[in-house]
Amino acid sequence: MTGNGRRVAVTGLGMVTPIGNDVVSTWDGLMAGRGGAAGITAFDATGFPVRIAAEVKDFDIDVIDDRKLLKSANRYQRFGLAAAVEAIITEAIFGWPGIGRLYITALGNIDYTVVMAIVMVIGIGIVVMNIIADILYGVMDPRVRYD
Repeated sequence: MTGNGRRVAVTGLGMVTPIGNDVVSTWDGLMAGRGGAAGITAFDATGFPVRIAAEVKDFDIDVIDDRKLLKSANRYQRFGLAAAVEAIITEAIFGWPGIGRLYITALGNIDYTVVMAIVMVIGIGIVVMNIIADILYGVMDPRVRYD
């Protein structure tokens, strides 16, 4: 361990694979029995004895807006960045196991009903927690009175 002695644990899932560029498409590919190997397209492989590889296809890192970071990162570092961002989005932000993945899947499928339902449930949860906090202030703090 180097640096300031702090450790980070990301508990979400993020994937960039030859089968899919995110967790959902990778899982769907695995369940459908699709493989990631195909003819090499990243470079001219005519001089090599092997002309198949498991390349990541149709990768676009649109989840990161920092152009300076992307300019200095190579292709494989961009894969890691995209997977890390997906992992953070799917679990760390939403906090409920599975809700982040459902939200990302709904966005990908353009299922706005599910997106609105998740946002509404989170919003209602925040309002309810604020109401409970206000009531507890009135019960626990003698300086607060509801007349």
